Amino acid sequence: MTLSQDKISVVNTPVNIDGPDGELFAICQEPQNIAITNCIIMLNSGMLNRSGPQRLYWTFAREACNSGVAVIRVDLAGTGDSKTEINETHFDNHRKEDVNSVIDYALKKWPDSNIILQGLCAGSRVAFKAAAENDSVTAILAWSNEIYTASQNMPQSPHEPEDRLSEYEVNDTLQRLFKFIISFKFLKPSWWRNQYPDGKGFFNELKHTLKCTIKAILPEGKHQSGDFLVAADNYLNSKRKVLFLFGENDERALNEFESRFPQITKNSKLAQSYDVIGNGTHTFSTITSTKELTEKSLAWIKMHLYP
Repeated sequence: MTLSQDKISVVNTPVNIDGPDGELFAICQEPQNIAITNCIIMLNSGMLNRSGPQRLYWTFAREACNSGVAVIRVDLAGTGDSKTEINETHFDNHRKEDVNSVIDYALKKWPDSNIILQGLCAGSRVAFKAAAENDSVTAILAWSNEIYTASQNMPQSPHEPEDRLSEYEVNDTLQRLFKFIISFKFLKPSWWRNQYPDGKGFFNELKHTLKCTIKAILPEGKHQSGDFLVAADNYLNSKRKVLFLFGENDERALNEFESRFPQITKNSKLAQSYDVIGNGTHTFSTITSTKELTEKSLAWIKMHLYP
């Protein structure tokens, strides 16, 4: 499937959606003179607003509308132009209750449409949390879905086990430690000044490295899932549709996904599948990776969500 050449007339309407704690701002994009059978609700990537990284969401929404799909690009609580404030800034701060409010709005507007939740990184995680408890969701587009809580540079989510680390993260950290030691960088004051100019981050890095070292030495303990993985397992067990898409260069997220969900195969003909975007980063920042991401997402929707 190639990107649409014949442009469809689209009405873009700013809306305020009633959420559990206040109004959520969104842009509702509706193709004209077409019976709406599919609606994509786009959920924020971290704390970025509804345009997404490098306007990725805006680009995808435009092409989705040109393919006859309605789109709602929402600012969840604490992001963009939504009036609802939140105090949390950790990786899993998006709330499933806000997502459910947007789903209710979409179904009132297009009662016969399939609801597709889309999110990148943190957005895909909250998509699973909402969909696991909401049977109105037909499908999920999960882009760059972090399987475990993000890097040590972000505050620890209270919804995830604090001491959990993937095998990939442990090996990668210890490899970097080994390279650091044999390069004798620790003997160079200039390296320390450049790496930690204000001293911040050093103790977090040290703590993370010690945790990885201990995990590599000690036998594997009981695996704790956390809210996201419980929700993801419940959704997948419901046999509803999902497409995971990862950038080729987003090695950690892709490796952790393949390790945690070996039952999901790389086959877009299946309703539950994944694919890899050539030369893609975590945010699909190049023109070619954005184009491939968009094409594969819309082709999958056309294959699985149209009569």
